[in-house]
Amino acid sequence: MKVPKRKNIRHIALSAMKGRKNDTKLLLFVIILVFLFISLSQILLASIAKTDHLRRTNLYGTWQVMYHGASEEKTNALREKMTGISLSVLPIAGYTQDNQLIASFDDKTMELGNFKLKDGHLPETPDEIALVGSGDDANRAIGSTVTIKYLSDHTLKHYTSSESILDQYAPLYQYLPLNDLRIVREFERWWAEKGGSIIKGVAGYETYPRNLSECTALQYRALFAQWMRRVSVPGSLTGGYWTEQFGKTTTSNDLIGYEGTTITIQRLMREVSYYGEEFGGYDSNGLEGYAKPWFTKVQFSKEYKVTGLIEPYEERWDTEGFEMPSAFVTPEECQFIHNAMDAPREKFIELPPYEPQSIVLFAGSPKMASSLYEQGLPVYEDGLTKRFKISKLQKGFGKYGGYITGLDREGNEVSLPYEGEGGLLKVEHPYQLYTTVEQLRTGTFSYESVFPMPIPTLSADKAYETNEEPYRINRFAYPPDTDVAVQLQTVMSLSLSAVSFCAVFLISLTQLRRRSKRVALMRAIGASKGQTVKLLAWETWYQLAFGVPLGLLIGFILSFIAVKIFGASYSVGMVFSIDVGALILGILGGVISVLVSMALSGLYAMQIPLISGAEKAPKRICEKPRAKLRKRKKMTRLSLVRRELSFNRGRSLAAFALSFLLILSTILAVFLGSNAFSRWRETVYLPDKPDYIVRVPYRVNKPFLEEIMEEIGSITDINRVIPYHTGENLSLVCEELLPKSSRLTLEYEKNAPGQPGSSFSLTGGYKEALNYHDEYLFREQGMDEYYDPDQNDGSGSRKWEDVTSVFVDLLCFDFDLYPTAKDLLEKALAEGDVDWERLAKGETCIVLSPLYDDDLQTSTNRNDRHLFYRDDGVDVGDVFRLKGHTQNLGMDGDLSITTKENVVEVSGIIHYFPDRGFWPLSNEPKRLTIISGEPLLKSLYHLSGKRMDAYQSSLFEIMSQLFQPDCMGKSYFCLFADPKAEGGMLDISVHQWAESHGFHVTDYRMANRALYTDAQSSMLMTVLLAAGVIFITLAILINTNQSTVDANKKRTGILQAIGLTKQDFLVMQVHKALPSALIALLLSHGIVAGVLVIISVFFKGVSPRVLIPHMAETYFWQYPWTIHAALCILFVVLSVVIAVNPMRKVASESAIDNIRD
Repeated sequence: MKVPKRKNIRHIALSAMKGRKNDTKLLLFVIILVFLFISLSQILLASIAKTDHLRRTNLYGTWQVMYHGASEEKTNALREKMTGISLSVLPIAGYTQDNQLIASFDDKTMELGNFKLKDGHLPETPDEIALVGSGDDANRAIGSTVTIKYLSDHTLKHYTSSESILDQYAPLYQYLPLNDLRIVREFERWWAEKGGSIIKGVAGYETYPRNLSECTALQYRALFAQWMRRVSVPGSLTGGYWTEQFGKTTTSNDLIGYEGTTITIQRLMREVSYYGEEFGGYDSNGLEGYAKPWFTKVQFSKEYKVTGLIEPYEERWDTEGFEMPSAFVTPEECQFIHNAMDAPREKFIELPPYEPQSIVLFAGSPKMASSLYEQGLPVYEDGLTKRFKISKLQKGFGKYGGYITGLDREGNEVSLPYEGEGGLLKVEHPYQLYTTVEQLRTGTFSYESVFPMPIPTLSADKAYETNEEPYRINRFAYPPDTDVAVQLQTVMSLSLSAVSFCAVFLISLTQLRRRSKRVALMRAIGASKGQTVKLLAWETWYQLAFGVPLGLLIGFILSFIAVKIFGASYSVGMVFSIDVGALILGILGGVISVLVSMALSGLYAMQIPLISGAEKAPKRICEKPRAKLRKRKKMTRLSLVRRELSFNRGRSLAAFALSFLLILSTILAVFLGSNAFSRWRETVYLPDKPDYIVRVPYRVNKPFLEEIMEEIGSITDINRVIPYHTGENLSLVCEELLPKSSRLTLEYEKNAPGQPGSSFSLTGGYKEALNYHDEYLFREQGMDEYYDPDQNDGSGSRKWEDVTSVFVDLLCFDFDLYPTAKDLLEKALAEGDVDWERLAKGETCIVLSPLYDDDLQTSTNRNDRHLFYRDDGVDVGDVFRLKGHTQNLGMDGDLSITTKENVVEVSGIIHYFPDRGFWPLSNEPKRLTIISGEPLLKSLYHLSGKRMDAYQSSLFEIMSQLFQPDCMGKSYFCLFADPKAEGGMLDISVHQWAESHGFHVTDYRMANRALYTDAQSSMLMTVLLAAGVIFITLAILINTNQSTVDANKKRTGILQAIGLTKQDFLVMQVHKALPSALIALLLSHGIVAGVLVIISVFFKGVSPRVLIPHMAETYFWQYPWTIHAALCILFVVLSVVIAVNPMRKVASESAIDNIRD
């Protein structure tokens, strides 16, 4: 007799799963969906993050941290400390005559810098060079020869003002009549009256104590000697250049190893001599002074063959004025240059040793930028305590300028203007003073009245805010919000894990309740609790073994297709990327959630008693006497539906809950997906924010304006340009306006005149420039000094007036070049009727009086009109009295103020823009803004309307910051780019064009694009999460309806037996599903609306009176109502189909089959 094989628990589990095909398929389908969406979401989010990362590093370099100007000692320290990462050292070979930096490279340079060779190859021999540039110049083409002149500057003596006097007048000290009390008293009397002119420099910072009693003996003698020179001493102070050469041209000074190179030593000597009887000199004989070297230049030239052209990159990098290499040579050539610079020390022993510096770049994984910065920070801070801050160098014609910022005696920041040529800086304060960039950055430069600033406490977080140090982080390629993708991936994993837990637990628990008889039977024939748990564990294993790989595979395929589809919205395509760590965590989260849910179901199975509820004796039903039926009620389909719902209350409520969850998830997906773009709409779309703003530091004249517009039009991918002129910080006399204007009154109370940042003035109404101090222009409080040509006698005498003024801005549009501005302004008018001819002549104006709140935050956004106040202080017909203040810097360093005045009538008022905004008026203006014609601007800033070349424009930019703000007006150009433009090349084109004119560019394109990309990522996460919930809920709902129909087959058969047809059953299902779907639809909309009302009223403080329009404009502006309505209709139809479809098969069977089942 054949003994049958004994089945183990694994086989029993397989048999059980086969016997419950429908339940097994449902649970397997849910698990497949969970892991499909886990892989799909993780891969799509990782691909978006990777694409953005590659796009940023492609533009701004792969490096994460840079140390510019690192000494050899600190470079070696970084090599030792920064292990296990990519590190590149670019030794600075030298600086050229036109202040260009030449560097070498190593094997990591091209990778970390992401340099792109346009043509040719990197240098391979010492006589080859690779240049950064376009190669349009024939002299810089591949194969051409270029001559590079290297310079090295050394300041041998740092002269402060007092040291200059002490040293230069030292030969006079023995002849000073300090014993003649009459002369001494005359000196001290003169000093008390006019001595300040000696000790005050161009920028107004004292180099000596004002009180002579506080001077040292040497300082007193120096001042006495200078006074004598001013009054009666015939002396001369002269300087001269002494030049010496050695090399091949001078055989007696040949240097070994430099036969082909001529090295020139140029030394500036300060020579002092004095003439006159007082000093022992007669006629042409004078007192012999002295000569001391002040600075020394070491320079030589070399010829190179151009072998490569590298695309320009410095305009895009986060360098902030730190010069980057404009050419690259081999490491061997770099060492040769260092040796050549150090060679002159053999002859001139006073020369300091040449200390080579390097640019160090290093990077790790994309998430390590902050940690790498912190790791290398101790190396940078070691031995560095103080330094001066240098403005961005403005280059032109081999020269550059800027200002040096330090601290005065009181600890306030002060700035000194400088001129530069080569590596040497000349400071006028008020005596010529020479220093180098490196001395300023290391704090070794000294000056008696200006001191180096302490190095601030540095950290990665502060570097992201103010990246001013030579040790800097790459904020452009690795912005601080790069962890958003990681957060999205984590949120998605947790959400899907939670959804999978709920779904699997609900399904498995339902199935176990159905299997309670079988489980109890197994327990009755001897199965232990442990064997029951093992059975469930094997079932779980088979579900996971089939579901996880299949779900991941389908997710991979869909992800690849989605990346290709979404890639069309990226100008550089989309990269398929997998974050293995995040994906593994997501899979583990899903697996754990399934295991936990099945484990909880197992606990329920272990509690099932041996005698199940189905085997218990039925409860005895107490028969109640029937009431006598007076009239037989007619049975209808609706009554049958109601009876079925009452008998299956639990299943009906479960189906309704699933329907409600289904439509709620759908509505939230559409709503949250749309509102994911709210920040982008508020920041970019609504205000019509440009991609670039080009600022000219002066108002350009009409011919130059037309020329600029033509040049901008030739830049590829620039679709639109808005040109306008401004007169910033004009003074509006507001004696009459202030009591009427609620906003100005509130602002006056919160920030009265005299307080920092106040917009009001009682002392003249002009905005002081940086470092502007002049005791002669001090006015008593409440007095305004101005020149009035109608009231004075023609001599330019000053008039005084008691006045209160507020700063305003004047905007002028050229309606011929940009006629659309007229339509946009007219559409936004709240009051008035504008005569555009008079406005263009400057006779009338439009006033932008923005909306405001209690904290004086302003807005011109239409969505804020229900939340903000409106200031009605300005009326049509008001006459504004405006004043423009022009600062004039004389040759002697004195600064004078000229005030021009004009009046203009208000013809229109704007508070907000009813649709999209109009930049710059939509840029949340903080003050009143006046729109009028250029003649009004010209009358107030009479020096405006110029044309400067690039060098003049760059220098005027510095002068306007130091001494002459606003006095020539400004011109702006808002540039709007094609959204599909390749950003890197467009950035280069715009920056190069602006630099060729000496203009300043503010780049918003990357920030605008980042907001849009973040919105896309948030929307994608929302849609994917909702899709996962929807599909899983849909599967459970289908199963629930199917199980309900199967459980009611006996009842269906009985109803068939008494005459109900298939059509009757289908109509009954419609009657059952349609109201349920509509109620779920209304309830879900009600809950969403209720939440929005609570947020608006209790959290945003919206008045119930304007609640509906506020919600419509804030949450539902440009809302996809068509998609929303289509999905709601689809939900109702789908609910009916899901309810009707299971009944088709059951109703098609005979009554006997249904009753027997």
